[in-house]
Amino acid sequence: MESRLLTGGIALLAGLCLAPCVLSAQEAALDVTERNNKAVALSQEGKLMEGAIIWLDLIDEVGAENPYLWGFHMNVGRNFQKLALFPEAWWHLQQSVSLNPGGMTRAVEWKDEVEKVLRQTHRKVTVIVGNHGGRIRFLHGTRPTWYKAPLEWWFKPGEEGLDVAADGIEASAQRFPVGLDTSEVVLRLDAPAVVEPIKPPEDGAKAEPARRRQLGPWFLVGGAILLAGAGGATWWVATANLENEKSGFQDWVEAQWPTHGGKIKAGEEDVAKAEWDRRISDSVTPYEVSSYALWGAAGAAAAGGILWLVADASRGKGEEDPAHPAFVPLVLPGGAGAAIQLPF
Repeated sequence: MESRLLTGGIALLAGLCLAPCVLSAQEAALDVTERNNKAVALSQEGKLMEGAIIWLDLIDEVGAENPYLWGFHMNVGRNFQKLALFPEAWWHLQQSVSLNPGGMTRAVEWKDEVEKVLRQTHRKVTVIVGNHGGRIRFLHGTRPTWYKAPLEWWFKPGEEGLDVAADGIEASAQRFPVGLDTSEVVLRLDAPAVVEPIKPPEDGAKAEPARRRQLGPWFLVGGAILLAGAGGATWWVATANLENEKSGFQDWVEAQWPTHGGKIKAGEEDVAKAEWDRRISDSVTPYEVSSYALWGAAGAAAAGGILWLVADASRGKGEEDPAHPAFVPLVLPGGAGAAIQLPF
């Protein structure tokens, strides 16, 4: 009983050290995966705007360091293209191509298709907020969204309206003409007002969550080392106990059959085996099982941390082939794995 309590205590202590990191990584990855899968399903059902809104929310939340941000932009752009929201579609497809240069032929093809349509009725204009970094929001559109200036956008010739703001500068609505030869518009903001700065979705990832995402894989690797060490300790206890039980079992054999020179009496093998099993079941087997469990958990944590680090390192290098499913690393209580992100 004491050996089982000690073994359980060691496993519990190691598990508690790693549990918060494992659960945090698991919950975050599962949430993104489930919402992405829901957006894919809605889009396949023809509910293109509903699917796009889920991806837009993910773009706002995951932050620029997410290795699959380009895929979310691509899917939004494709949905907007099907909905004939061509300026928005072009912008998101452009973001996808910029985030994953050379790695996504379909995004380039779709962007070119959208641009071909836009050239017939729109003009591409660069909007600059001249005296500040500035942020821009359209007075109309599918969803209230702030974009960083300067911004390339497609406008129909005529009069256009925008909300313009900056840190410490109150938002103001501004209108300007777009002609056939307009390629650039410079907007200016008035004197600062005491208002809370408006943050665009592209900058919405807060420093603290970003720091947690950066440290997450290292917590998993560190937890793997801790679990591996605990597994080694329990294995050492199991080995030491096994040697003690061998000596004790030999003493028992000699006492049980004193006239047989320390050997088991013929025909009594089952009795001896039952005694041996009884001895090691309490002092050896629990430690062996705990060692295997701890080493298995260490392997799962190490694999999850490595997958996470590889995913972060591959961001922006164009290594993913969007014609095939993308794999999002997950760490689960039973091991490490990957969730599939399906393009459509």
